[in-house]
Amino acid sequence: MAWQVGFDDLTLVEEEDRSPTKIKLRHRSPPRVKRVLEEIPPWEPSEDFLDALLDESFRIRDIVVRFQDDDSMRTFLAAAADQGLRVEDNLAQLRMLRIRLASGSQARKLFQLLPDDSEPEPNYPVIAPDIPQTEGVRGIAPFGPKAVDWLDAPGDRSNWGAGVLVAVLDTGVDFSHPTLEGVKGTSLNLVEGETDEASYDGHGTAVASIIAGNPDQIGGLAPKAEILSVRGLNDEGVGDGYTVAKGIIESVDRGADVINLSLGTDGNSFVLEEAIQYAQQNNVLVVASVGNDGKQGVTFPARYNGVIGVTAIDAKGTQASFSNYGAGVDIGAPGTGVHAAWSEEGLVSFSGTSAATPFVAGALAGLISENQAMPRERLPELLYTHANDDVMPGEDVYVGKGILDLGRVVGRNEKGTYDVAITGYYFDPDNFGSEGDTPFLVSIQNQGTEWVDQATLKIEFGEVSKALKFSNLGVGEVKSQELQLSAKNAKDPEGTRIASQLSMENHVDADADNNKRVTRITLPTEE
Repeated sequence: MAWQVGFDDLTLVEEEDRSPTKIKLRHRSPPRVKRVLEEIPPWEPSEDFLDALLDESFRIRDIVVRFQDDDSMRTFLAAAADQGLRVEDNLAQLRMLRIRLASGSQARKLFQLLPDDSEPEPNYPVIAPDIPQTEGVRGIAPFGPKAVDWLDAPGDRSNWGAGVLVAVLDTGVDFSHPTLEGVKGTSLNLVEGETDEASYDGHGTAVASIIAGNPDQIGGLAPKAEILSVRGLNDEGVGDGYTVAKGIIESVDRGADVINLSLGTDGNSFVLEEAIQYAQQNNVLVVASVGNDGKQGVTFPARYNGVIGVTAIDAKGTQASFSNYGAGVDIGAPGTGVHAAWSEEGLVSFSGTSAATPFVAGALAGLISENQAMPRERLPELLYTHANDDVMPGEDVYVGKGILDLGRVVGRNEKGTYDVAITGYYFDPDNFGSEGDTPFLVSIQNQGTEWVDQATLKIEFGEVSKALKFSNLGVGEVKSQELQLSAKNAKDPEGTRIASQLSMENHVDADADNNKRVTRITLPTEE
């Protein structure tokens, strides 16, 4: 809404909260489980590296090898069998092997047998992002059961997703959950055994419910979509790059149209990247979460080219402070306090970029079913072109191309829709702590389907009262004007109230709710 992730000391509070309707939840929020991913050492064929791999506390105990051609891989497989090396799995489509190392002598054998042009890498850990605790956190507004309405999705979505297969690569999906009653689902398990702790066993079920949950429970975006559950993470929400890559390939080969990846890793893995490329070459759309660490640096695979990287937005339209940011963020979707299914017939208040990602996957499933003649590769651009801008004008590293708005996407061809919206007040952190006035931008966007010749924004803050004129806004266009917050107001520990009202002179606005904004801002000091 009126602040930006990364500006940790900037506080903005909406004075007119519209809290979502409350329902009784079996669990208030999913339980957290502490999972520490160890620092990954550089790859070297050394005893020290082997010691690290074989240590019980270290998760990476096997490697992935990429071969340049089929002949060299077959030759290696024959030699490895003779030497007693343990080849765990074979991804023939990518010419890659997963090899488990059991001793230092085996590592030396491995490197003696590998062709010079082969490439080994650690099998990087992949996790479902830690679920952030957002209940009662000041400045973060939950959606509750109203996320789909907030996206302005069509009321009648009974056929959305018909004929579309969405792969959910996660901890598995419980299709017996009441929320998924009637959903056509298939399960594939790539993970052996179960863990002692099952704190994340409902993660995949939550994701699936947002995509295709029935209207009597959650009300997923694409209730007619078929779900392919690919269990690539264990009940603790932990997996590895090779298994996730295998799940992607299996999903593609089984006919998936969309793949939802509410997971990530800090390791730039060639096996994961090539699996993504395999999906793209087969015209499959891949949607992934950007991570919940609240830091610069989007996790993989969301960071790869062509993957739709999704950040979390709260019910005020603000990027959630726990979301990662940087290159690879493409779009924002609801991700705070979203009601979703969990295990044992329960419902939870689900937060995180994991929760935001299936909204985009579900939107794509619905659009595929409703726009079958449209080339698949055009659909993401359809979401981007009709996304709502956020506080920082234009594309940025926080919400990418903007915030998902299904009303604009579905109604893009309806003539005569006039809708201008206040998108926010942007304060550049480079200007914080200055002795003089602090400049900021106030921006509006044409979110309708018609050209807007003129709009007026009345704004009041401190001792200032102005009427700003905006002229000639094309469809989707954002325009900004710069204002100055006085040094006195900027340093006020109680903050400064900013109130604004937007109107058009010659047209009735289709959505009056986005024409008014009342915010109290407290800027950081140098102390």
